Amino acid sequence: MTHSTGAVKTAIFSPDRQSIVTGTSGGAIQSRDILSSRERGSWKVFEKGGVDSVRLSPDGRSVLAYSHSDS
Repeated sequence: MTHSTGAVKTAIFSPDRQSIVTGTSGGAIQSRDILSSRERGSWKVFEKGGVDSVRLSPDGRSVLAYSHSDS
């Protein structure tokens, strides 16, 4: 799977199983509706390095993104 900012490196389902949140090699996170594939939001969070892990809060309203970059 790819995204406009690179290959998808990590993904997680929302707690309600209605969305999927992905992190890319280009440093972006994106949320998509599972049934319609419609983008709910996209954010460039790291200028150097990709998103290695994403986690959601229990209510699904907050996203934590982690990058392990030597840059």
